[in-house]
Amino acid sequence: MKSCLSLFIAAAGLFCCISGASAQQLNPVAVRGQMVDKNTRLVLYPASARNLANRQSVFTDKGGYYRLNAKQNDTIVLSYIGYRADTFVVRQLSGTEVHNAELGVEEHFLQGVEITSKYNAYQLDSIDRANEFRHILSVENKDLVDKSKRAEGFGIIFSPFTRYSQREKDKRKFKQQFAQNELDEYVEFRYSKQFVHKVTGLTGDSLLNFMNKNTPSYNQLREMPNEDLIYWTTERYRTWINKK
Repeated sequence: MKSCLSLFIAAAGLFCCISGASAQQLNPVAVRGQMVDKNTRLVLYPASARNLANRQSVFTDKGGYYRLNAKQNDTIVLSYIGYRADTFVVRQLSGTEVHNAELGVEEHFLQGVEITSKYNAYQLDSIDRANEFRHILSVENKDLVDKSKRAEGFGIIFSPFTRYSQREKDKRKFKQQFAQNELDEYVEFRYSKQFVHKVTGLTGDSLLNFMNKNTPSYNQLREMPNEDLIYWTTERYRTWINKK
């Protein structure tokens, strides 16, 4: 009788352990929080929140808030274009875990310095950015017409609900911001403060004022070799200094 009772208690304990583990998996941790700029406190949208364990990723909403599911010990990466990512490990077993992030602007390589014989600083930065956001950039945008499916007798299927879903809108917006950031980064690399200071001798507010009023476009910089850029900057400086 005692032997049967012991077996029953052991079986009950094992059942509780299995049930507890199953319940934990059925009720994942809800990780949520807000992403803002560390200095300006402005919300970051659409920023990316990604669970490296299950590869789930979500965008922040227009208030900078995110929410995704995870389990204890999952690694979460919070990132935004041009900022240093925030990485943390989920600590809770269940329930809700709040993690707010204040992201700081990413520091660049020294402008104008050749890092290797194959790539310059801008190219290395660009490669790193593309790898960091590959989970978004590599996913194709949804078309209004779903070409992968054909309705019998109708030929094509229109999918406006998919095309205009909030996630699709956020993904397209993120890709647009990423593309524009690449252009801005190239301009900053070619026409850096160090470069303009070296050509004009300007410093401080005078340097910033001159650059705000005299910065070549991305297309101009793509066509100008360094010798032409030096001449362009020198001519703009002469005009600017004569107007003061």
